[in-house]
Amino acid sequence: MTGYERDMKRTFVGVTDAVCAQVLMPENLQEYIKSTCNQKVTKKDCTEVRTNIIDAFKKEMNIFFEEYSAESDFASAGKEIEKAKALKQKAWRISTDPAHNCHAQRYQAYQDFIDELRNQVRELTQDVKELKEELATSSN
Repeated sequence: MTGYERDMKRTFVGVTDAVCAQVLMPENLQEYIKSTCNQKVTKKDCTEVRTNIIDAFKKEMNIFFEEYSAESDFASAGKEIEKAKALKQKAWRISTDPAHNCHAQRYQAYQDFIDELRNQVRELTQDVKELKEELATSSN
């Protein structure tokens, strides 16, 4: 069973449990049966009815899932999902690559300009130091 198929099975089980919890079971099953069938029932009978209904519904859902999985190609669907994730990751990398993104290009240009200014300041600082040294040696 592939990861995608496992996820689909979990979804089916979740739906089955939700339906069993909400739709198939009226709040007060005893009163519901009494009003619908005009017949008095015990709590034990209600529990048995509930269990039978839930079991039958779960069996039907399992059969439906087996038919659905036989008709569906979960392996190729899982591969398509993985391809989509890879494309999303590639798109994210491209969006941050200066070669493909005008904002990143602008940022890179600012960084280059700042680096060039820093280099010029270093060179000027070095020139000032050299001039100070020359002045100090020539004044002696």
